[in-house]
Amino acid sequence: MVNPGFIGVSVKDAKNRGNVIHAQAARRLLPKGEELKYVKPWTDEDLEIVRSKSHLVVVMANAISLGVEESPMSAVHAVMADNIERANMPTVVLGLGSQAALGASPKQSMPKGTLRLLNALSHHSRSIACRGPFTVDVLKHHGIDNAEAIGCQSVYWHGDQIPFDFGRRTDSEAYAFNYSIVRAEADIIEWGVQSSFDLIGQTEFWEEMVIDKKNPEVTKKQEYLFGNTSITEEEYRAYCINHFKRFITAEPWIDYMGRYALSFGTRFHGNMAAWIAGVPSLWLVHDQRTAELCELLGLPNVALGEAIDNLNIEFLSERAEYSTLFKKYDENLNRFKEYLSRAGLSFALN
Repeated sequence: MVNPGFIGVSVKDAKNRGNVIHAQAARRLLPKGEELKYVKPWTDEDLEIVRSKSHLVVVMANAISLGVEESPMSAVHAVMADNIERANMPTVVLGLGSQAALGASPKQSMPKGTLRLLNALSHHSRSIACRGPFTVDVLKHHGIDNAEAIGCQSVYWHGDQIPFDFGRRTDSEAYAFNYSIVRAEADIIEWGVQSSFDLIGQTEFWEEMVIDKKNPEVTKKQEYLFGNTSITEEEYRAYCINHFKRFITAEPWIDYMGRYALSFGTRFHGNMAAWIAGVPSLWLVHDQRTAELCELLGLPNVALGEAIDNLNIEFLSERAEYSTLFKKYDENLNRFKEYLSRAGLSFALN
């Protein structure tokens, strides 16, 4: 049997640890898939290897940056577009999302390299799996009509089975949180530090250096935190040593999250790691990518501002309520299975 090949978001993402959950979930679906190089133009030898696969599976994450002429990934996207066009083979997209402020219009420009990639994906795919309806509208605005709202494959880590019995965490008194932007979430960080909650990092590399005993200099991000909260640099460094956690791969991260009574924050996959571990999670909605995923999948969520106005565990725990997800789960899972089947992929989802 010919197996598919993966390009795109890797299970070894060094820039955003959350992407390892997203990426590993795709590999669990297609366990016989093989990794392919993709950030440089493919040589004839590369193309021979690529064309020996049944499909190109492109794992994307929130790849679309709106309202900007260039993004950190737009040059890579242009290379990917050229490679996909040259390969000229069946292509399957997983997890495509848009980076945009909450309430933003889908009718915005995007980097030319990204649009080139989306057109290449559209041409070589039966349809493009998007994270939610907002990203579908973005693609429609740019003339791409074969997009559909599928969600994120990470929610189906356990396939047909919803992963938890909520009652089993009632004995835990440990809580985990995550954040995205210090300026918007300083109150939550201050509360988390004062409450000795564990901070699960994704792009917090200053904190990583602290726990690695590298004594980093204070950056503008930390300057803002120390200047606008009661947290001092000395206190925060001590807090990080005891309460900051980071993970390089998915499985150890998920295993670790099983100790908590609740995970909350603005990081989609930070909370998803807890969800997969069977721990109640609450998404604090602060941007369009989180909003569209929570809307489509029925994940429990609250607006970031409302959470800041109600910083207590009782409020957050009560809002981590899953009745909407339970109602939507089978329908969403079947839609995802149908997407993979239409693409001609054999998958492990049961």
